[in-house]
Amino acid sequence: MSSTDFTATPGIEQFLQVLATGERSFVCNTFQPNLNRAIFGGQTLGLAQAAADRTVAEGFWPHMLQMNFVAAGRIDTPIEMDVEFIQESRRFASRLVRLSQAGRLIATASVSYHRGEKGFDHAADAPVAPPPEDLRCLRTLGADFHDELNELSRRVVAYHGAGAEIRPVDPESLLLRTTETPHLRYWIRNQCPTPPAPREQYALLAYLSDSWFGMTVLLPHRPHKFNDDMFLSSLNHTVWYHTHDLHTDDWLLVDAESPAACHGRGLTLGRVYDRN
Repeated sequence: MSSTDFTATPGIEQFLQVLATGERSFVCNTFQPNLNRAIFGGQTLGLAQAAADRTVAEGFWPHMLQMNFVAAGRIDTPIEMDVEFIQESRRFASRLVRLSQAGRLIATASVSYHRGEKGFDHAADAPVAPPPEDLRCLRTLGADFHDELNELSRRVVAYHGAGAEIRPVDPESLLLRTTETPHLRYWIRNQCPTPPAPREQYALLAYLSDSWFGMTVLLPHRPHKFNDDMFLSSLNHTVWYHTHDLHTDDWLLVDAESPAACHGRGLTLGRVYDRN
């Protein structure tokens, strides 16, 4: 079986360490709280990917992660992960991961793998965007826009400036005003002290995929996206992987849009591109 062990570092990797408690069971004892003092959804996504990876043989690569969030995770209780084998063949494998705390289910995830084989290739062109070197990171934006942001927005910007570095293409639309369409672009990367191993990159991308992505729904509706009158959380989240050469420690461009919002729910779809 593969070995996806994240080293204990001050970066994101420390929140994705899964310790084996059995052949198909794992635990994580390090938590990243969100501003509501629950476990950050990106950590839950990344842990499900990392736990499933530990049960799959080398040569299989993730191609899909789909999670249903059942309940908010507590930051004072170990997260237990039980992995069930759903499919195991020469070319494909799939796993069902149940994440719980003290017997309380908080999420379920389906993770699929493929060995990869020769076939047709095509990919959509990346959208035109300024390079990340020409853009400001969230911490800088928080300082530059300090007097224009409300208190909760300042806290959110400071929180999301840790672990992952994010540079919005149009920061004024994201933080200060509404837009005509729910369309968001930003560069993101993992601020890791050492390059992660190839298989570790997928859990890291799962973690990063929950950062700011859901804000896309709010762009046409609120100049200040964060306030005490609204609670935003994920119900389900899916990631499709289309490469065996993933590098979350280099800049990735997220191009997100929201085709629908109604009845207190919103849908966001996005594509992630590397710099090539």
